[in-house]
Amino acid sequence: MKIKAVIFDMDGVLVDSEPVHFQANKSLFAEYSKRYSLTHVKEFTGQRIVEEYAKLQKRWSLPDSVNRLVQKRDQLFKSLIENTLELAPGALELLQFLKKKKVPVGLGTSALSWYIDFVMNRFGLREFFPVIVGSDHVKQGKPHPEVYQKTGRALGVAPESCVVLEDALTGVAAAKAAQMICFAIPGIYTKQLDYSAADKIFPDLVAVKNHLAKLI
Repeated sequence: MKIKAVIFDMDGVLVDSEPVHFQANKSLFAEYSKRYSLTHVKEFTGQRIVEEYAKLQKRWSLPDSVNRLVQKRDQLFKSLIENTLELAPGALELLQFLKKKKVPVGLGTSALSWYIDFVMNRFGLREFFPVIVGSDHVKQGKPHPEVYQKTGRALGVAPESCVVLEDALTGVAAAKAAQMICFAIPGIYTKQLDYSAADKIFPDLVAVKNHLAKLI
C-alpha cells in the first residue's frame, strides 16, 4: 500500500460536529412538529444538506421550500458552532505529522463554502489544505465519487495512492467508487453500522496517525 496523499472528509472526521448537526436538525424540525431522530442521522450522514432536506420536505409534506428550510437550519447551526464546535481528537497532530512528512493533503466534503471557511479560520487549518473541494464545487454529492475524484486530480496523485478518511457510509462508497483507499472512523451515531466496504476501520485519528506512521 503506497500512500502519496491523504484526503479528509470534514464533518465527523476533521471536526467533532455530528452532535451539533443533530441538535440543529432536531430543533428545526420540532418547529414543524416533526421528530428528527438518530434514525435520520444514520440515513443521511454524509449526504449534502440540500439532498437530505429535499427528501424530508417531501416525506413530511412541509410547508416551506427546501431553500427556506436550509436557510433556517443554517441560522440555527451557526449559532451553535460558535461555542461548541471542536476539532476531532488527534486531528491537529495528524495534520502536523503529514505536513512534516510532506504528504499532500486535501479536503473533500459535503459541506458548503461558508462552513468550510468557518472551520479553516476558527482552527487555523488553511495552511494544511492546499486543495479544498466542497459541496459548492461539485454537481453530484456523495456517494457519487465526484468530490474525491476532483480532490485527487487537484492534488496530482493517482487514485490508488490516495487515502480517504471518512465517517459516513456514503463517503466510504464515494471513496471506493473513486478507486481510492478508504479508512473509516465511525461516528458516535453510526458506529454500529456495517463499514466492511472500507479498507480499514479506526476508532479515531490518533489510531490513524499511528497506522500511517508505519506506512509513510
